[in-house]
Amino acid sequence: MGEADDFSVNADNLSLNVDTQSLLTLIAINAGKLEQQSAVNNQYVSEVIANPALPLAQGLWVTDAAVGNQKNALAFSRAVQPFQLNNKAVHGVVTVAYVNDQINDTLARLLDPQVQQVLLNGDSAQIAAALNGKPIPQATTQTTSTASAAPSVAAGSVVGTFTIRNEHGLHARPSAILVNEVKNSPLRLLWKISLAVGHR
Repeated sequence: MGEADDFSVNADNLSLNVDTQSLLTLIAINAGKLEQQSAVNNQYVSEVIANPALPLAQGLWVTDAAVGNQKNALAFSRAVQPFQLNNKAVHGVVTVAYVNDQINDTLARLLDPQVQQVLLNGDSAQIAAALNGKPIPQATTQTTSTASAAPSVAAGSVVGTFTIRNEHGLHARPSAILVNEVKNSPLRLLWKISLAVGHR
């Protein structure tokens, strides 16, 4: 067991079936849960509410703040019914407090389509298991063999590995800018994202 095994998400940080049509309400619920646990302070709460959330995928959004993080923590809230905000679906919000790389494995799981489906459709036990990398009880989604298979590289392709070095990691907003630039590229890109914080 390594250091990364020390962080886990518990069901107390999950708010499901919130009767709202407001992204801000979902964010505020998450920020309140994190503050109750002393994972964040008032500066964090103010910043996470003031700054726009970033769409992740399938109606899931992510929020964080650069200030006021006191310990690693993650809270998730999900609306009873998906709704639209600026022509984008909103169904759930993940709010992250980040102080070190012990949370990285959990953050990486947010990119997994199966975990995203569990966030959208699962109960508290299923969501906690999915975020913690545990077997999902009575899983509501199945991963197909093509979804889990490693992508193949066509003959004549140019393959490169690029590392973005920043001792504080690549936070949500700079990550979104990078993703938007790549999406507009005519090149076919295969991504492997590592959320580990690198130190020189």
